[in-house]
Amino acid sequence: MLQKLGKVLALFSPEQPELSVREIARVFRWPKSTAYRILSRIEASGFLDRDETSGAYRLGIRLAAYGELARHSTSLQRVVSPWLRRLSDATSETATLMLFNGIEGVTVDVVESFQPLMLPGLLGGSMPLHATAGGKALLAWAPPGRQSTFMQRPLPRYTPTTITDVTELMRELEKSRKRGYTTVNGERVEDVYGVAAPIFDHRGDVSAALTVGGPRRRVTAKWELMAAAVLEASAAVSAALGYHARAPVAAARPARIARQTPSGVKRAAVATHHTNGRSTATGPGHANDSAHSNGHVSAAAARRAKREITGPPRPVAARARADTADALGSVRRRRGRA
Repeated sequence: MLQKLGKVLALFSPEQPELSVREIARVFRWPKSTAYRILSRIEASGFLDRDETSGAYRLGIRLAAYGELARHSTSLQRVVSPWLRRLSDATSETATLMLFNGIEGVTVDVVESFQPLMLPGLLGGSMPLHATAGGKALLAWAPPGRQSTFMQRPLPRYTPTTITDVTELMRELEKSRKRGYTTVNGERVEDVYGVAAPIFDHRGDVSAALTVGGPRRRVTAKWELMAAAVLEASAAVSAALGYHARAPVAAARPARIARQTPSGVKRAAVATHHTNGRSTATGPGHANDSAHSNGHVSAAAARRAKREITGPPRPVAARARADTADALGSVRRRRGRA
């Protein structure tokens, strides 16, 4: 059936956007009844639409949605790919890129952890928005209309910790916007914890998120480090996509992932948190009291982005606690000087 689907779809072109059952049957030398049965099945899947008046078929809107998703993910993945690797290396956990797709998130790129208890089967998988860190990031920074549409649907429970109450989920998303990142605590798969941050495009829209996660026993000791790393990576990718600050703010020094910055990609400060209107300048793990910000990369971070930082990567897995202390210590010193 997949071969037939491909052959049928290949018949359509800008010069020939519509075809009748008779025309398609003639090309493949199918009996008309066979052609009608095959085309009806393709129509039912959403890949073809049938004009009720003429009976002619044209490409379905579902293909347009997939085409836009493919176009977006292909260009985005080129920018994100080196940062996914850095994110996984810096935390020794699995890093993923999730895109918004209707009422779900879809994982389009994965760098798996080298450690035991990997999370297989992520690539290409559809993920519930309310029960994954990446999904929550897509929801938290979504336009109000998209949020309200999603909240009208039932929220399925996957584990005992899944949030199924709309009011509770809205509170969780508001807290996430203030601190700049989302978390998941075994809400889709028990014992799997993670952190995610949104990726902003040049218009300030969010349709993608970076996530890093792993088993609870491994990640709890480096929670702050993971938050700092994913914020650093998402801010850098956003800057590379043309997302810029609107107002200068102070920013804390980035975490260890900054020492492995890929060439040609702008760096942005970990402390430049994505909220719902302007930048905030807090350390990882600390919520900012300004609830109205929009995750803009700070001017200070943009200036630092011009200086390329090189050097061998630090083995973070063995020194996660020390790295976390370094990142938080830097934030506290800056607060002290303020």
